Amino acid sequence: METKTLKTLYWNYFTAIPNFFDFIDADVSEVFGKKGSFIVFNIVSLGKINEKYGRDFGDLHTKALIKAIISISSKYKKSYCFRFGSNDFVVILPNYTTKQINDISLEIKEEYKNNVSSLGLNRSQLNKFIIEYRKEITSIEDFMKSYLTLPRYFESQKGVTGI
Repeated sequence: METKTLKTLYWNYFTAIPNFFDFIDADVSEVFGKKGSFIVFNIVSLGKINEKYGRDFGDLHTKALIKAIISISSKYKKSYCFRFGSNDFVVILPNYTTKQINDISLEIKEEYKNNVSSLGLNRSQLNKFIIEYRKEITSIEDFMKSYLTLPRYFESQKGVTGI
């Protein structure tokens, strides 16, 4: 992954990836205005996992996913990843085909599964949303609109119970 220097924030030590505000401040102009995709990974019921088993247990799942995202996305040029909210993690991959994006997301999910298993944990449910864009996303604002209006995203947040 191409490394960008981003301002250091207090909680970055935990995630080892930028948060959304770091992403906004970075120069990622080459991401927008052309064909590409972004993948959103969401750890289902992370809050309930934290409540039932404790934050340390939930943190292990978060770290396992971040490790998978960094490991896999770093193999691809011009990829960007960041944490968005408490349990959403975004990987932006410009100029990749739908098949390539699907393959990359499956690699990340498999790596997450392996990371969690190596810790002796049961895998938590991991949602994945792939959003393809052409030239209609030309800015951070357009990214936000497409992310927050994604029907599949809203559906995933409804009726989530247990783990």
